[in-house]
Amino acid sequence: MEKLSYDEVCKLPQRRWATRGDAEVPAEVEDRGHDPSSDAIGGFYGISWLEVFRDSVTCELYAVQCYDGVNRSKGAYEDE
Repeated sequence: MEKLSYDEVCKLPQRRWATRGDAEVPAEVEDRGHDPSSDAIGGFYGISWLEVFRDSVTCELYAVQCYDGVNRSKGAYEDE
């Protein structure tokens, strides 16, 4: 499977969390600033990005926003 383009990724529905068992899909993604602050170097305290998955039941493609930074972080999967 070819990588989804950034434009295709931006059009996908988003979910808060990925479901265990859903397959990650190769995609071109761009990092963005997260937690903006005029006090932070570069204007942000962290970065965010999208990860793409295929639902194991419906086969629907969806994206999950992830971020990492000084103040908080979030991966694709909910902490259990």
